[in-house]
Amino acid sequence: MYPLKLGTADQFRALRLFLSDAGYTEEAVCTRLELRSIYGFKTLCEGRKGSAHIHDRLDALIRLLMDEEALEQLVLEKHLGAAGLAAMKALEILKPVSDDPSRLYADAVLYPQEGLFVASDRTFLVDRRPGAKLPEDVVYASITKNTGRFISILPQDPCRNFLDLCAGTGIGALLAGARYAEHAWACDLSGRCTHFADFNARLNGIDNVTAVQGDLYAPVEGVTFDRIVAHPPYVPAEEQTLMFRDGGQDGEQILRGIVHGLPRFLAPGGRFYTLTLATDREGEPVEQRVRQWLGDAAQDFDVFLVLHESEPRPNTILQAVIDAKGKLGELGPRSRLYDQLKVEAILYGVIVIERHQMTRAPIDARCQKAPSAGSETVEWFRQWQIAAASLDFSERLARSRPLPSSNFLLSVTHGIRNGALVPLEFRIRTSQPLKADAKVEPWVAVLVGACDGSRTVHELFRYLQEQDVIAETMSLLEFSDVVRVLLESGFLEIKEFALPATKAMAAGASAPSVQ
Repeated sequence: MYPLKLGTADQFRALRLFLSDAGYTEEAVCTRLELRSIYGFKTLCEGRKGSAHIHDRLDALIRLLMDEEALEQLVLEKHLGAAGLAAMKALEILKPVSDDPSRLYADAVLYPQEGLFVASDRTFLVDRRPGAKLPEDVVYASITKNTGRFISILPQDPCRNFLDLCAGTGIGALLAGARYAEHAWACDLSGRCTHFADFNARLNGIDNVTAVQGDLYAPVEGVTFDRIVAHPPYVPAEEQTLMFRDGGQDGEQILRGIVHGLPRFLAPGGRFYTLTLATDREGEPVEQRVRQWLGDAAQDFDVFLVLHESEPRPNTILQAVIDAKGKLGELGPRSRLYDQLKVEAILYGVIVIERHQMTRAPIDARCQKAPSAGSETVEWFRQWQIAAASLDFSERLARSRPLPSSNFLLSVTHGIRNGALVPLEFRIRTSQPLKADAKVEPWVAVLVGACDGSRTVHELFRYLQEQDVIAETMSLLEFSDVVRVLLESGFLEIKEFALPATKAMAAGASAPSVQ
């Protein structure tokens, strides 16, 4: 029924060693194709520039396993050798073209990713007869920009039980099992995805990953997890034509089911991460709706939203996200529910849900991060919000010594009033690692200028009072609240919560741009 054979351990080891010895690595592919990242890969058919001539083993592997081309067996024997061909044939990766047995093709794509080898479905059929089509549960490649972005936001601190829902190739569980989880489960409704995830775990010799098939949590009933992640189908669609993409009429159908199960499957202190589309609706921001999905246990959870994009024109961002999904991402029928649901904005970003270890007030918070900011920024925001909710935070803040962030910008707009050039508007901005833009009162600009790291917040308050910069009626608490907003928005930072340095995200690609 499915491509690729779940062969013996020796057969998988032989293929793994062949690919490694051939130098089939992410770095080598990117260097050869002049890519910033594997997540920017395009096939020759998609318009990738460069020579189509096969010079060596790496060229042959790229053309066969990534470009999805059928190649002459003699060419493959020359560059890959008999042992390489035998290793791929043993697991039924290579097959002869039905009407020309002298040519071989790969029955799946197979690429290096994050130090692993990952297989997924072909994006077009070798046999293009009329009526032939890809299966509805086609296994979506994990080297697309969106999946790279999903990987980039997942923290890698150790965990015991890790669950990857809507797992597809199993890339989330594979990385967890290889790097930081004691055991990881890759769960998907599609038997085809489960087959590929199982194949990928065996190919990489990762024996602490279990691939299971079923509807959301059904295959792991009775197990609790300290880390659950999901990159679910989230594109609004009136009819499901691709399982990996279509998320019901409002795009949130599968996410609702995942969140609804968290009270049963997420252990105290555990965290859930997802990259998804969601909507703010009239009188109902997405955080509020997510909290409702948690049901009677809602007070036991914090909900954090870290945005990549926010757009009041739904169709614009929908198309941008679809474009980022790559060659299998053509947009199907649009949902007609948006007007009925009174959608005010469509959001694309990270939702983190954390279960409390002890009784305390729940937190709802959101921010927008830079496209290149990854898991460090998500974790900074989550940890900041939890710390800011603690009983002793006001005292800690008063003793802190703020500094402007390295990306802080102040713009002052001047205009003519009564014949004189005077400042009319003060606007502060930052772009890394958080994105924020705010019009402020003039005294806030003076405050930021006074934050040189030598004064505590309490000392800044007294200093600005003495300079007649702030009103006499302003209390220390009110002043501290302003400093707190400047800190959590990324305009200021303190040593205790230094903003993470922005580095190239794992995806190596920017977020979908909104036109």
